[in-house]
Amino acid sequence: MVTDAEGRPAPRLNDVDLTPDEARTYHLALVREAVRMLCAGLVHGDYSEFNVLLSKDGPVIIDLPQAVQATSN
Repeated sequence: MVTDAEGRPAPRLNDVDLTPDEARTYHLALVREAVRMLCAGLVHGDYSEFNVLLSKDGPVIIDLPQAVQATSN
């Protein structure tokens, strides 16, 4: 289970109000994760604010079974 800093279920990115600095930090982290997936030959089938949870350690991408091979899609 992905949790927030208080041990509760982590909220979806869509459900959180971010400061401009937080938004920039999370954006950079999520772009880096997208690049890592592409380097592994994968594309998330539904990479959106609804499939990112904000854990105590930062954003966590979920629903990876929706990932497909980048070369065949």
